[in-house]
Amino acid sequence: RKWQQELKESRDLYSRLKYHYITQPEEKLRNISIISSDSCMKTLIESKTTESEIWKDLDRTKFSDFNVGFHTTEDEFESAKQMMLRILYIWAKENTDMGYKQGMNEILSIVLMVFHTERTPNTSNANEGEIFNGNETDHREKVLSKVEPPNNNYNTHASLENGGTDMLEIVSCCTDSRYVEHDCYKFLCIVMKGLRFIFAPAKALRTTETEDEKLAQGLQLEQRPVTLMKRLEHIQHVLLQRTDPLLAAKLHMFGVEPHMFLIRWVRVLLAREVSMPQLLLIWDGIFSHTPNDFSLVDSLCVALLTERSYRQRIISTSRDHVTCLKILKRVPRFEEDQVGSIVYKAIKIHNEYEQHLRKINRQIKLQLQQEVGASAELEFVDKNSFESRFQREFFPE
Repeated sequence: RKWQQELKESRDLYSRLKYHYITQPEEKLRNISIISSDSCMKTLIESKTTESEIWKDLDRTKFSDFNVGFHTTEDEFESAKQMMLRILYIWAKENTDMGYKQGMNEILSIVLMVFHTERTPNTSNANEGEIFNGNETDHREKVLSKVEPPNNNYNTHASLENGGTDMLEIVSCCTDSRYVEHDCYKFLCIVMKGLRFIFAPAKALRTTETEDEKLAQGLQLEQRPVTLMKRLEHIQHVLLQRTDPLLAAKLHMFGVEPHMFLIRWVRVLLAREVSMPQLLLIWDGIFSHTPNDFSLVDSLCVALLTERSYRQRIISTSRDHVTCLKILKRVPRFEEDQVGSIVYKAIKIHNEYEQHLRKINRQIKLQLQQEVGASAELEFVDKNSFESRFQREFFPE
């Protein structure tokens, strides 16, 4: 029952964070003497700035696809945005090295939609709007309003801890609508851990460990933090070149660089390019096949580019750089069976490239053993290093 305990602990943690970052500051705000110091005033101003920045992005968040799962009124959409504001605000306060970045709002909007549609209806008598905002009012000035201090009275968890094994109890615990906000925060933390290389500044990705120390701990070099630009270059100059040299040459001929279109795709895991419910099929593939680093999104970009009809539009372009970019930034809407084929192809591309890396590693090991003896240690190839002599040998420009 480890997962049950972890679920309870994560929900307890969010309750405490919500109380710490929302309730207590509101109480201090009502007591002017407490915030009279310069440091307190500075903290208050920074918090309001973060809140305002998040809210501006939430106002621009595309909610049209939410009707697939929500079927809510305008007021209830507003309440959902308030819940997202609380989650993103608390996450930003807990991760000051990275802070809030544009794009996190779009990822969270999909997560919230999924958790809301998967809730257990009979665990709450509240209507859909109440699920989002509880007893809070629905206008922006009250969004970071008073909430109750954290409590440990979790009836659904208690029944499981006392030996309940009924499947309905387990499902009710996991999909309890009272904890949609708590579970969304936990899932956002997991997703952002995998997307840290995209949103974190370079200094946040630095590590004190040397490459030798990493190898001594048994970690492969490809597990190192990778900058966003190198990831994008890897997609276009390595994966696409291996999969479709003609298309890669076409992009090169027009002077299309990876960051010109791929950053939009990778940053939000294709959320802007694919509509519901097809996007959920893509995310299922990413999270299930590469749960640690979401690297399947690299192959998904290649599979998307090489989809027959979309590829033909790019290949047949004979005008200029601008026209090609317009096509790349207007991904066509795919049917569900097309998206299934794209995910299948992406998994195939990902697996073949991993096998290729392992083959190179074996060749390196044999070469080292021949040069320095049988005691030579395995030298791992970093799949994101473009200075490697093996990169130049196997994937020449």
